[in-house]
Amino acid sequence: MNKKGDLSVNVIVVAAIALLVLVILAYLVASKLGWFAKATGCGGATESICVTSCDELDGTYRQIASGTDAGCSADMVCCVKVPG
Repeated sequence: MNKKGDLSVNVIVVAAIALLVLVILAYLVASKLGWFAKATGCGGATESICVTSCDELDGTYRQIASGTDAGCSADMVCCVKVPG
């Protein structure tokens, strides 16, 4: 009997599961460290910032969300820069 084929299938399955676990762990660590939030800003927008009011910013900004729903602290709002 030749078990060579069975061994390679087992190795592929174990490797695929290990890779999936590593990807999930990397995502969890990155989200806990805030790497995704820092890359996109609050609310998932790229040119956005958490402030107490959008009126205090230079340029044209629009409020897209507020508080912890936007990834800001409870007393802040998420403002996104309006192009133009």
